[in-house]
Formats: sequence, structure tokens, C-alpha cells
Amino acid sequence: MSAESSSSSGDGDVHPPPSKRARRDYNDTLKVLVGGEGDSEEFTIHTASVCTRSSFFKAACSKEWIEARERIVRLPEADSEAFEVFVHWIYTEKLDFSTMTEPGNVNYSPSHLNLGKVWALAHYLGCTELRNLVIDEFLNKWARLDSHVHPSSLKRIWEMTPPGSTIRQLLLDYTVNRKRREEEPSGAEGFPAEIVSEAARRWMFISKEGARRLVPTLEDRCNYHEHGEGEPRSSYNETITVLVGPEEEKFIVHKSTACDNSPFFEAACSQHWVEGQEKVVRLPDTTPKLFAAFLHWAYSRELKLDDEPDGRGGNYPRTFDLGSLWGLANYLQTPALRNKVIDRLLQKFDAMPLSPVPRAALAHIWEVSPPESTIRRLLVDVHIARLSAEKFDQHRDEWPQELIMAAARHYFAIKKSPMTIKCPTFEERCKYHEHEHESGESCQVHVKREPA
Repeated sequence: MSAESSSSSGDGDVHPPPSKRARRDYNDTLKVLVGGEGDSEEFTIHTASVCTRSSFFKAACSKEWIEARERIVRLPEADSEAFEVFVHWIYTEKLDFSTMTEPGNVNYSPSHLNLGKVWALAHYLGCTELRNLVIDEFLNKWARLDSHVHPSSLKRIWEMTPPGSTIRQLLLDYTVNRKRREEEPSGAEGFPAEIVSEAARRWMFISKEGARRLVPTLEDRCNYHEHGEGEPRSSYNETITVLVGPEEEKFIVHKSTACDNSPFFEAACSQHWVEGQEKVVRLPDTTPKLFAAFLHWAYSRELKLDDEPDGRGGNYPRTFDLGSLWGLANYLQTPALRNKVIDRLLQKFDAMPLSPVPRAALAHIWEVSPPESTIRRLLVDVHIARLSAEKFDQHRDEWPQELIMAAARHYFAIKKSPMTIKCPTFEERCKYHEHEHESGESCQVHVKREPA
């Protein structure tokens, strides 16, 4: 297949697909009393916001519960600081442990016990997504600090969580696999019995089989996540081979990463295609450099291409390369990466306000992009704003027909009603994005949160 002949398969960011949410009612609120009698803390939260996140609150707000009639929910066993983390999360989708951070902790890293408290609250409130995020926070913490979990914290967490839970499994694997065997006799006291017995079992197996003990890392997080019925379980154990370019340079890629980011790979990896059965996908019409850039973005959400100086102390990828990456993202059906390329182009245009788009880059981008695409629309607007009449006439036979027609439309518009043509800026990037929402809802507020 050729990247030039491919077109977008529809709007939408495919990693991860944002769920559509109904418009929330911010007039209906609920009072929540957290803590014991005489020592409770009061929270006021929007009913719609909390009910979409918590099966407990959804039930509590039904007509069958007295809490729904009183508009008051009591959580006498809950920790108020953990509940504040929960409230912050339901509104922002971000975890903020600043209220639970111990004095002197300059890294604002929550303790193992406080993470356990939030997980236990999420379990009680029926929030699978929040429990999975807490699991990730444990793994992030261990990636930053190789710290052991104190036996007293483990004991408390065991008291707050049910047998067989993901948090117990994670802490068991981390503690047992991290702890050296020679430490066991003097260190077993104080640990939950489940950890002590599992440590003994694993050490016996290691002695007999010579197996390695692996401490859980962030890449293993899916093994400790809870998944909804029918929800695919991402795996970093299964890989596919991608052969890129005419020379078929080999890339080994996690199947879940490729499929989560590209409907093209999702289809290619199905059993209906021979590629899915052989676990080999060929991309003969792109280059290893471009595919490496796609993979870097898929794993890190960072756009990385070879940079060139902008003359003002900054560095940006060549417009030609950015256009090529947009073409690959179009072929792989990845709107989120196409939007990222648009952002990078606008940042470059902002930094180099007097530079027109090189003719070779313009011609190449027209080859790898379909008519009416966002990248074509952006370059037409930039070119018309920056190109002088003299320069336009000098190279008029080299410009794409779409650009010439747009210039003519602008000319007649100006002749009819004089106006100033302004070059698009990074602040206006949303105009050139592809949006997931059918309504065409602006993404500006969301994009501002993400560094380009």
C-alpha cells in the first residue's frame, strides 16, 4: 500500500479513545460527610460528576436510598484527605496527593500507606479507573525511588483491602522479589502472613529452579490493572515485527502499543489478514527514520525528528520531514499524531515569521496528503499570508493548483472588502486539528494542558 493513496478513516484520537460524556448538570449538588461522628469533614460535590465516576454514589443517589432524598451521604470510615484526592480526580482526571504529603517531603511523593488509603477508598466507592491509577502511582514511585515498603504500612494496607485484590498482588510481588533472601529470617516479623508464606514459596522455587526474581515496573502495570468485561488487556509480552522500507529494516514493536495507536495495525494484526497470522507487517513505502518517529510518539507522546536551527537559537524539524510524518500518520490512521505535527509546524512558523514554506516541501506535502486535509489547509493559509505577489508570480507554475485557487479567492475577497491577511499562529492550532467530537467541539482547552 502507498501512504500517498491513503486517506483518513474518520475523526478521532485513537490512543486512548476518549469516551463521549453527556453534558453535566452543575446545578444539582450533594453533601458528603467524611469521617466519624463529631470529627467529620463536609464536602459539596456535583451529583452528575460523582455519579459518573462511582457506582457507590450512583446507587446512593437513586430514589431507593434515603441519601438521595436527604441529599447527604455519610462516609464515617473514610479518610478525609483520601476523599479530597478522589474529589480532585473526578473533576480533573488527575491525581493530586499534596494534601496527603508529609512535611519535609519536597518531592510531593505520597507514602505507600496514603496510596493504600486512596486505593481502599476507590474500592469502597466502586471506582475501577481510580484503583488502576493508584497502581500506576505505586509503580511510578518505585521507578523514582528504590524504596522498600515498611511492614507496618503493608499490614495496614492488608487490613483495608480484600484478599486477591490487585494492590495486594502488586505489593506482594514487589516486596518478595525486592527483598534479598538473606534478609528473610530477621525481617519476616511484622509482615502480613500472606507475604511471608509467598516469600518462602518463591525462595524455595528459586533455589530449585534457578529462576530470576523480577521486581514489577511501570511496563508491567497492565498485569495489576482491573479490566472491564470485554475490555482488551494490553500486554507488553506480545510483539510483532514491522519491516520498514525497501530494505525491510526490522522493528520489534509491542502489539498492544501499535494497535492502540493505529487502526491500520489493529486491522493488520487481526487473524483475517495474513500479517496477523504471521505477526509480520510490511511498510515498504516509508522510511525507518519516519517509523522510528512514529514509535517514539506512540510510546512517549513526544514528537522527535532531526532538528535544524531556526536562526534565533531554536531548533525545529524540517518542514519536509514534518510533512512526511503527517503522511505516515495519515496512512496509519492516527489523527492524534497528525494534530501533533500541525502543532509543531505552527510552532516553527511562529519562530520563523518571515520564512515561506520551501517549494520542495510544499510539493512533497501535496503528494502525501489528501485534498481538503488539515495540513494542506494550514499551508495554504500560511503561504497566502506570507508570500509576496512578486514571489508568487515568479514561481506560479510550481505552486499546487489548490494554493493558486485559494490565492484567487483571497484576492477577490480583499478587492470586495479590504482586509488584513494574518498568518496562522500556534494559539489558533485548534482550527487545524481533527476532533473526536461529531459536533466539532473545540479542543483548545484540552490542548493547552498538553505541552507540544
